[in-house]
Order: sequence, then C-alpha cells, then structure tokens
Amino acid sequence: MKNFLLFPILIFLSLFLFDKILLVPFIFERIIKNKISGFEVFRQINENSYKKFLKQEAEKKKVSVEEIENNAYVFFGSSRSAGFSELTSNDYKGNPYLKNQTTVAEIPVTANYIRAGSFFQILKLYNDFPKKKGTYILEINYTSFNQNSLFREKRDIYELTMSNYFEFFPYLSMKDRVEFFSSNLLLFNRYKVEFKRLFQPVEDQNLSEMMNDMLVLKKINDEAQIQKFNLNGFWIQGSKEGFEDKSLIQPYTESNNWVIDSFYKNFKLSTTDWNLFQYLLKKSKKEGTRLIILRPRIHRILRQSGEKYIQGETQWLKDVKELTSSLEIPFIDLDKEAEISCDYFTDTSHLSKSCFPEIIEKVYELNLKK
Repeated sequence: MKNFLLFPILIFLSLFLFDKILLVPFIFERIIKNKISGFEVFRQINENSYKKFLKQEAEKKKVSVEEIENNAYVFFGSSRSAGFSELTSNDYKGNPYLKNQTTVAEIPVTANYIRAGSFFQILKLYNDFPKKKGTYILEINYTSFNQNSLFREKRDIYELTMSNYFEFFPYLSMKDRVEFFSSNLLLFNRYKVEFKRLFQPVEDQNLSEMMNDMLVLKKINDEAQIQKFNLNGFWIQGSKEGFEDKSLIQPYTESNNWVIDSFYKNFKLSTTDWNLFQYLLKKSKKEGTRLIILRPRIHRILRQSGEKYIQGETQWLKDVKELTSSLEIPFIDLDKEAEISCDYFTDTSHLSKSCFPEIIEKVYELNLKK
C-alpha cells in the first residue's frame, strides 16, 4: 500500500521537476510558442488609461471626475473598441451622419482595450471597472466565441485570480477547472511547448509571424487612412462599401484572407464563453449597470466569404436577442444595414472611425429611452 501511494507521488515530482527545465532561459526562449502575446502587443500600441481619461475630461469640461464617470461611455470587448478613444472634434464637426453634433460631441467616450475571444479576460475587465457608473458597451460578434481564436491563449485561465476562479467556477468546464490549477503548477500547461524547436533555426517563428501580420494590417490601415472622401465638406476616412478604390482591392483581399484564416476557418463555439457571457449579462442586470451589447458591422466581402465557416451564427444571434430581451438589456445589431447609415470601412472587418460618432449617438438615444 505504501509503495502504491509512493508511485504517483514520484511521478508527480518527476513531472514537476522536469517542467522546471522550461525556466532555463535558453530553453524557454526556444520552445515556448506563444510567449509573445498578441493582446500585449496590441495593448501597448492602443492602451488608454481610464483614470487618465477621467482626469483629462474633467479638466477640459471644468467639472468633477465623478460627473465625467457618471456620464462616460466605455466601449470594451474587441480590438474595434480601441478606436473610440481616438476620436477628435474633427470626427464630429460637420459629420453628415449625426442628428445632433453638439450633444454627441460632448459625451465623454473611452475604450478599455481587451483581447478578443476570451471571456475570462472580458469578465476580469468588467469586474475592474469602477462600480459601475457610466454606460458600458460590450462589443461582440459570433467569432468572439471562437474556442480557437488567434487571441485566445492557454495562459488566459492561469491569469485568473483565485477570487475570479471561484466566481466563474459554475460556468467553467471540467477541463477549465483542472487547467486553472495545473497551469499554476506547470509551465507545460500555461504555454504551447514545442521541443522540436530546440533543433530548429534560432529565428522565433511566432514573433516573426505576428510581426508580419501586424505589418500587413498596418499597411492596410495606413492606406485606408489616406483614402478620404469629401461629403458636403466633411472628410470621411476610408472607403464606401462597394465603391473601393482600385488601389485598395489587394490590401482588402489580404486583410480579408488574414481574418478568415485567423478567426473563421478554425471556428469552434466555446461553451464556456457562452456560459460566461450569460453570467456577465445577469450580473450586470443584478448590479444595475447600464450595459449595452453591440454587434459590430463587417464588410459584405468578409460576411460572404466567412459564412460557410460559421454556419451556427443565425442560431447564436437568435439566442443573443432572446437573452438580452429577457434581461431588458439593449442589443444593437450594426450588421443590419438599416441600423446605421455610415458605411465606410478601413478594412473588411473595421468600420471607418468617421462612423463611430453615429454609433455613439445610437447609444445616446437608447439611454434617453431607459
């Protein structure tokens, strides 16, 4: 009996000690596949401090921080959200898609950037928001629930605190529950480990691939920034859907192919994320948070080319509408073409920044009704 108990203990200790080989810098650098976090890279570029935002807005408007906080619109949930922190007076003044330019321009708007496709992180962020005085707009679409998303990493669950873990416990799969503890013990379970890379050239393929992806997207975005259309004296950034300049056809195609490869072809609905999404909505309702769910608009090129990979989207959309309706949480579906008039894009998955003020006005009008 004594030997029987000793055997599994020895196995665990051996595995634990072997796992610590990964802490050797040379080995760690060579075989850890996802040590470069896409989220961290993008956040370093786009991060906006909420406290800094509150202070700046309060000084600009000569009011208290609390007043700004009470009236702020906080967008979160996907990479698209970051652009709401980059709006200037030029995006409002003369914007033909706004009914009330003066009122909308005065609304304090920010975005707390968060990795797409990881509801562990989205819920953590929500819990960290100041209790909960502004209007919070969660931007999600069907691919946000992709279990194999480019931005989903094994270490997501490792980064949960113990209090997060116990709060989310009823909504986690058995695999998630086991991985939380094993990730805290074993680096093996925290990263994608490929020992074969010990025998490959020194170049970090993961970093190389990520930087290439970022450069492709930056090139597309830069070219779209240059594309501006004068509409009754207002310069709109990007290209009108269906009327793209010939120079944008190739970059748009590259962008579309990258999105399809990264988020559509590998799609598998995450039951855990769907459970956590339901929990987030019920939690916000219970706490009295002004939460709005926003489904972003995508270019028809992406919609048409991605349909065959995400055939469950129609049922998902029906479920989201039923859930938000039952909880009396507003749901804005921008992918319904009649929902907003602005139809300019910087690539196939991102509306032009010039369209954002119309989205803000849509949220404002919903708040007036509540």
